[in-house]
Amino acid sequence: MGNSVMTGIYSPTEFFHVGRKGKNNISPNDAKAKLKLKDPNAKTTIYVKLWRKKPVNANAPEDFSYVIDVAPRG
Repeated sequence: MGNSVMTGIYSPTEFFHVGRKGKNNISPNDAKAKLKLKDPNAKTTIYVKLWRKKPVNANAPEDFSYVIDVAPRG
């Protein structure tokens, strides 16, 4: 991938949920599970692969995926 930020598989031990303020949270807090856009004015695509069991490598077919397109305002 052109500007991929991942070089391998990340297997978090935390869970995602709606917190006290009605916002999405990660518990416990894990800085490695957070993304920050380098250029908020650039079109960005975030492709998240999920597997039921740990894959052999990041190119293994995923069981489920999210594709998030972030478009700049304007």
